[in-house]
Amino acid sequence: MVNKDDLKCYLKTGSLIFPRVVQVEITNRCPFRCPQCYKKQLSVEDMPIDKLISVIEECSEQGTELFILNGGEPLIYPHIISIIKYLTERKIQFNCFSSGYGLTDEIIQYVKMGCMNLFISLNGSTEEVNKLSREGYSYAVDAIKRLDAQGAPFKINWVARHDNVYDFPAVVELALENHARAVSVIGNKLINNSYVDSPMEAEDYKYLADYINTFPFYDKIGITVEQCFPQLSALLPTLPKTPLSGCLAGVFSCNVTVDGQYMPCTQLHYKEQFGSVKEYWVNSEILKGLRKIKKENLKYCQECQEKYCRICRAVSKECHDDFSVGYEMCPIRQ
Repeated sequence: MVNKDDLKCYLKTGSLIFPRVVQVEITNRCPFRCPQCYKKQLSVEDMPIDKLISVIEECSEQGTELFILNGGEPLIYPHIISIIKYLTERKIQFNCFSSGYGLTDEIIQYVKMGCMNLFISLNGSTEEVNKLSREGYSYAVDAIKRLDAQGAPFKINWVARHDNVYDFPAVVELALENHARAVSVIGNKLINNSYVDSPMEAEDYKYLADYINTFPFYDKIGITVEQCFPQLSALLPTLPKTPLSGCLAGVFSCNVTVDGQYMPCTQLHYKEQFGSVKEYWVNSEILKGLRKIKKENLKYCQECQEKYCRICRAVSKECHDDFSVGYEMCPIRQ
């Protein structure tokens, strides 16, 4: 919940007092080279654990409610057990997105303790569909089955694309069979700030929204939609819509890179150097640029009737390079 002080700050500056969600890229290592990967290669492979702990401590003291451990593949971070133990002992909530590679029985036991929300990334119910955008199908399925067998709660992370959207029901069926808590639907983003691979078309959005709107098994499994996926959320009437709906990079959340710099989110590669998260949050010119844009002033969004929509700036090259234009090919506006 946003408190009164945060609301006052948001109305005045366009952001909360301090980010409630902080993404931390703990490692640049990964055994795979997925076709849809958005990461840029860096000379630094792992975030030093003392730097990671200092970020967590600062943010926890300032009111951050959720940390997201990103990679690379976060489960092969050299200090992954130490940091999971550190967060769990302090009852700090955190998400971890993994291909399943590097999952151990020890990590599964921590998942069962409840502070660690583990998402297994899977883009297809079969290897044929999955490999169009992700590698490591067998690792993901093996991890899902092991988590289920040991009674550990987990979710599946699925990126919506033109080349896999009609396979989504089969992914949900796989999740049901293995007792996943939910399938999280993620929007497709730019690859290295360049282009979107296999972008969704208007009919794809309609198909996916119709499936989610009429899904009959919400008593057994949830289907959630990424916050910064307003193109789909707009077609789902049961989802609550507020002024904070849509992309919250620089408004509600931010990212710390593996080399200790700062970005609005993992897909917006506008790196800046500051002494702390607080300094970045208050002084970043990039964040100020993200916050000041109103939907009614965006070039391609002015005629749109969707009341609450904060468009992701990583869904097209044009809106990534110019925060003020909006999303030209948005299926909702069309």
